[in-house]
Amino acid sequence: MWKSNRIVLTLFSVILFSCEKEESLKEPGSNEAINHWTLDQMRQYYYWNTKIRTTNDYQQRPDLFFKSILFQDDHYSMIMQTLNSDTYGNTLTNTFGFDMVQMQAARGTIQVVTQVVPFSEADLLGLKRGDTLSYMNNELLDKSNMKALINKSFHLPAINLKRIDGKIFILPSSYISQPVVYMSRIISSSPTVGYIF
Repeated sequence: MWKSNRIVLTLFSVILFSCEKEESLKEPGSNEAINHWTLDQMRQYYYWNTKIRTTNDYQQRPDLFFKSILFQDDHYSMIMQTLNSDTYGNTLTNTFGFDMVQMQAARGTIQVVTQVVPFSEADLLGLKRGDTLSYMNNELLDKSNMKALINKSFHLPAINLKRIDGKIFILPSSYISQPVVYMSRIISSSPTVGYIF
């Protein structure tokens, strides 16, 4: 009996001390957990996954960690955290509720509104897709200054736009969530109704 107890105790001791120490658990939602997850995903899906830079600083803010591991020639990738709008980056669409392009026309360069976010201040004030803009923050828009004027606008409390017909729009800077699906009724004669998504 004493011998069998000794064997059980020895076996229990061997099992207890032979177990590997488990890696410490990362607190869900912590910078460390987010950064480990980000690195794992990038090792699997990132275009330059063989050129990811190495780091051991998993306590950094996730946006800084992400930038620190990117391939040095990658100027396209960005990280966005759903609950942190600071990581979304600034665009005309998510800051002022509209977007535009610059086109070369017979009479020179023109700036055409390509999108207006529904229910944004731009929409409520009457800015429409297809509108032509001539001034931004009281400066005449041309092909040499549009990008600089847009970038400067992201640091202002509002953007001041002047449409070609003289109407002025003052749009406050804020984070504007864009709908995932846009819907428009294109045929309304009864009984047929057509929608475009």
